[in-house]
Amino acid sequence: NETQKVLPEGIVKPTIQAAFYQDAAKVFKQAQDAQPSPDRDKLWVRAGQMYEGALKEAPGRDEAPEAAINGAFSYKQVGEYGKAIDMYNLFIANYGSESNLSKLEKGDGKTPPEPAKYRMRLQFLGQAYEALSTTYYGFFNYQRAAETYEKIGSISRFDETKRKDAAKNAMILYANMGQRDKASANYRTLVSLHPSSDEKANADFLVADYDYKQWNSKGADNGSNRQSRQSAEGTLQGFYNANRNNSAASKYALEAAYEIFKMKQTVG
Repeated sequence: NETQKVLPEGIVKPTIQAAFYQDAAKVFKQAQDAQPSPDRDKLWVRAGQMYEGALKEAPGRDEAPEAAINGAFSYKQVGEYGKAIDMYNLFIANYGSESNLSKLEKGDGKTPPEPAKYRMRLQFLGQAYEALSTTYYGFFNYQRAAETYEKIGSISRFDETKRKDAAKNAMILYANMGQRDKASANYRTLVSLHPSSDEKANADFLVADYDYKQWNSKGADNGSNRQSRQSAEGTLQGFYNANRNNSAASKYALEAAYEIFKMKQTVG
């Protein structure tokens, strides 16, 4: 096992650290160039293991983003999504730690700030978070995907656009899973980040649409299903009344009106 091989040796010297990253890159290239076959799968596994070993021993090196991204990619080629997720989490926890970021941003009394490296590290960190969230989503782990998007939205170091997009994704996932409080919390994050008129209208509609998403149009109109319908009619009517003359929200107001019509038509 290439991961286990590197750990007892202890990659302590920078030259050895660099060489191991380079060796992993060579195996990764071999896997890319190979034809689909069991042998190619073995190369993907080996590349993943080598990148994983290098990342564990030297997570702060400049090559760490390459190791996390390529290592996770290698594991995903053979269906090892759990190991890919572990790679992203390992990278985020070490390369993107608050102490490392603060040192690059402000210096530590011994070394001066390094703004270029700080910006690059933030960029790679954002890419790793996004890859992690999409991997969770692709692996049907919607809870973890939502939590990861929520985390992105909460990190003030990221730019507002990235945070708004992540908060919106978290809102949608939590709403689809019936987690109102979590959806509402991410709505508050989104509206605190200076959304455009369209973004604000969309977020408001997603909140108003929550109960409609819980309603089963084919279910009996009683019990919790009836309560969901009645709540949905009330919130969507309120949204429509508040936004029917708001040009930024016109398409959402139209959708709200359609959903109200559908509910009333269903129950007669």
